[in-house]
Amino acid sequence: YSIAVQHLKGVNIKTSTLQSEGHRDILKSKIPNIGDEGINEMYGEQETLKTLFSPLTGMEFVSIPAGTFMMGSKEYRCNDEQPVHNVTIGKPFYLGKYPVTQKQWEKVMGNSPSHFKGDTLPVESVSWNDVQEFIKRLNEMEGTDQYRLPYEAEWEYACRAGTTTKYYFGDDGSKLGDYAWYGNNCVQTRPVGQNQPNPWGLHDMYGN
Repeated sequence: YSIAVQHLKGVNIKTSTLQSEGHRDILKSKIPNIGDEGINEMYGEQETLKTLFSPLTGMEFVSIPAGTFMMGSKEYRCNDEQPVHNVTIGKPFYLGKYPVTQKQWEKVMGNSPSHFKGDTLPVESVSWNDVQEFIKRLNEMEGTDQYRLPYEAEWEYACRAGTTTKYYFGDDGSKLGDYAWYGNNCVQTRPVGQNQPNPWGLHDMYGN
């Protein structure tokens, strides 16, 4: 339905035109003349689908809104995290709600190279080139070109999820175990989505 609304943007619906084409049972009061602004006002929240699904793998993608954030970090002093600078994400995009699982990877690639085996565990032990091949095949199999890796700025923006604190859950690092699997609370990967998501509904952004 929201896709249909997007197609109507900029279209002026004329009751008189519908009636002249034989649709005289349509009451004028039920079909107003709606221009671009009217549809934005009436259905603005419905214009962007909140989630998308891959028909082949079942991967779920969350809508990430456009916006501006401060990229980088003063605290960790890594060369690739400085200087902290303002970045604008000009267009909304979709990002996977969970890491790609081994079952999803196998649907496309036919096997899983992961060290820790399990259908619901995230795929690992793959290179950047392996992922490019996965994306290429997934696009071909679904007849699209919509899948790609996020840019670095897009990933950090989505991870921060509109927050400005040290972590997206606040400044208290002792709570990290509620949001991530990492050296202090895990020795191997775990099924995706078991820990708390960030404010935009993305899981395992800090580690799995």
